[in-house]
Amino acid sequence: MLFSPNKNIKIVLAGGGSGGHVFPIISVCEALNKYIPEFERQGLSVELIYFGANDFTLDYVKHKNISIKVISCGKGIGDFWKTIIGFFQAFWNLFIVMPDAIFGKGGFATVPTLSIGVLFRIPIFIHESDSIPGKVNQFFGRFAKGIFISFEKSADYFAQKDKLILSGNPIRDFLNIPDSELEKIDKNQTKKLLGLQTKKPVLLVLGGSQGAQTLNDLILDGLSQFLEYFEVIHQTGQNNIEQVKREVDVIFREYNINQNLKPFYHPVGFLQESQVPSINSLKDCLIASDIVVARSGSGSIFEIAAFGKPSVLIPLPWASADHQTVNAFAYASSQSSLRAIVLEQENLKPNLLCNTLKNLVSDKQKLKEMSQNALKFAKKDASLSIARVVLQYIIDAYQ
Repeated sequence: MLFSPNKNIKIVLAGGGSGGHVFPIISVCEALNKYIPEFERQGLSVELIYFGANDFTLDYVKHKNISIKVISCGKGIGDFWKTIIGFFQAFWNLFIVMPDAIFGKGGFATVPTLSIGVLFRIPIFIHESDSIPGKVNQFFGRFAKGIFISFEKSADYFAQKDKLILSGNPIRDFLNIPDSELEKIDKNQTKKLLGLQTKKPVLLVLGGSQGAQTLNDLILDGLSQFLEYFEVIHQTGQNNIEQVKREVDVIFREYNINQNLKPFYHPVGFLQESQVPSINSLKDCLIASDIVVARSGSGSIFEIAAFGKPSVLIPLPWASADHQTVNAFAYASSQSSLRAIVLEQENLKPNLLCNTLKNLVSDKQKLKEMSQNALKFAKKDASLSIARVVLQYIIDAYQ
């Protein structure tokens, strides 16, 4: 390190740009906060500082006992000057803060912070969510003290094998329910608290933090047949919710669909943390659901697995390096342990999706096995594992 550490331990967490990049940071932040009382008893203080993009993800970081430094970042040549400004911001803020370690989540939002961190010889740790690592993490892997990965396949892309740690993808604290407690939760009671019927299987549709237009269209195009068999909770994306509601009104008005089916459809802009049972609560909707349809970003996969939910995954076909497809197949099955069905988007029609879902929910034994396999895959201690490694490195540096 450039300067010697003192009794105030400082850790920078860098990321932002998407829910997939910021939610694991929040989880690691929550885990680090759990260790703070232990350090305080030893006469040490721990300060957490978030270096991230000034976008919609910033709202999720606030109120998490972490200071915030906004770092400008760009995604390409057109954002050249924004990126240059970000480097100056990272330089100045890191010089002032001079942390004991930096935890970077990958993505463009971390580039200025990790680059200046390497320049200042600050120890850096990185986390890769996806099966195929992004270019940022592949580049900074050579400088990292530790490389946390979510899928075993990611190891193929890093030459630094001795630095690799299979941690899984951290999920936020409010979603991290121990298996023993999860078993005790009354699903039907949760359904009633959310205002759902209890006769039909509950289908939860997740399109990611910003929604997924193709998934929205798929559900709306086959809305009548989905609602014949399922009660649907549909996360549309906050920017899409009003349009979806208007389209649903048109569908029921113009296409002679049984109006009695309408109460079985629940569009929600974005499912999030809630202190009380609510149709807007991600935790409660996951508990209430019998099966989930989702994209296959790492965040969605590990959240679904944490609740032991059978799922149908529809990878985003134009994701970087097609990593969502690789994620989906890496998760779906291994050694006869089926966890999910993967349907690729090309040529996917509502009828095929609906029939796949109907076949799954009609086979109770298969659903049970998929649920058990999903729980076995989940790594609910991911954030605590990452926090321990980072803190242990800093402790060893003090000695």
